[in-house]
Amino acid sequence: MKKILVIVTFGILFTSCRAILYKKIGITPLKQFSQSNAEIFVDNLDLKSIPYEKLYFDTTEYNTWCKMPKNKDRRDDFSQPLCIMYFDNDTLASFHANCYANPKRFKIDWNIHDRFETFIPKSAISLDSVNFSIWNFTQYLTGQNKIGEMNEKYPVFFIYTTAMKKIATSAIHHVVENAVKFDKVKEMKIYFINIDKPMIYYKVF
Repeated sequence: MKKILVIVTFGILFTSCRAILYKKIGITPLKQFSQSNAEIFVDNLDLKSIPYEKLYFDTTEYNTWCKMPKNKDRRDDFSQPLCIMYFDNDTLASFHANCYANPKRFKIDWNIHDRFETFIPKSAISLDSVNFSIWNFTQYLTGQNKIGEMNEKYPVFFIYTTAMKKIATSAIHHVVENAVKFDKVKEMKIYFINIDKPMIYYKVF
């Protein structure tokens, strides 16, 4: 798993980068898990009144999540440290990940190919091979991560790590801006899923 994560995270997104470039883009090492740090990060985001919930994956939950797709390429996608998943009711309708964003002069462009110029945003990958529902995602979650009844039309799962705060902030800005533009704020709910624990365990950063 560690080898896969390292290759996917740095090999795909920042193929020719060096440590100094990681810093400029906004990647910082994680030494220990801090739930309060993750909570502060999410609570300080400007979500324009979009309701949200906070979850924290441990390594077991993360591994289960990454192994869900049967297709190897899709497993690599799900292993990325930043993912955005839009559901239309129960069905996965749009998927985005850091490896499909476009690095531009120390910034990450999530709106490549004008993906966020429609609602629901155009998926970065083909979903033909991804038979994925919310139930697949939530069935194994327990304790504080247990999600209750979901009444919103458009649940959005935002998988992130605080090692990439700057990039995560840029990504969520596109999500919020898109929701406001198409008047979907009241029909959405964002589920922030922190994966700092597995990132630390696998020494990705």
